Amino acid sequence: MDHFWWDQGEWRGTAFDAIENVMDPFHTNELHHGFIRRRDRRLPVTLTVENFDRGIEMTIVQSEPDKGIMSRMLEGDRTRSRTRYDAPAGVQALWESDRGLTLCVTAFFTPVTKYSFRPFACFTTPRRLLPASVKKWGLKAFLLPVVRQDRSALAAQADVVASFGTTRYAQGPGDLLGNRVHKLYRGGTLPPGITDRVAVEL
Repeated sequence: MDHFWWDQGEWRGTAFDAIENVMDPFHTNELHHGFIRRRDRRLPVTLTVENFDRGIEMTIVQSEPDKGIMSRMLEGDRTRSRTRYDAPAGVQALWESDRGLTLCVTAFFTPVTKYSFRPFACFTTPRRLLPASVKKWGLKAFLLPVVRQDRSALAAQADVVASFGTTRYAQGPGDLLGNRVHKLYRGGTLPPGITDRVAVEL
């Protein structure tokens, strides 16, 4: 495997909101329209959620890759992705095809102040024809617009929360993970086992 680390400096927002954002698959159709998924070309997928004592994992199985330009250029024939949250600060996302691992991102979200945090991530790819340095700069180039969108959204969310002085989160019908991620982040535990297996469109 080839690996590289990416320290993105201090962000405006909270570590919890960043973790919840990464764990939410539905935000990619809207916030990252055209890059990862497309809101106008959603695909049928099977989404499975499994609880662990101090973590949670979401698996998405699909018959064809996402329609966003980044997904098509980088992931090829991806058929499955897994995103796991290990409380309090670690998230690992794996994208897989029939040949095995395509990309793995292991990220840590460290609180700095009440409304700032520092993301630090390791990117892992199978060692093939392209040199590691080429893959590193190629991945960064593709990911920069997505990173900017997340960074802007989290900063705006933090500004709204700061103006009201507190958080009052709402859960929608597509939010399968929010309450559980919040419970784990605050030190709670979950009863282990598969809790959801649903057919949705992403």
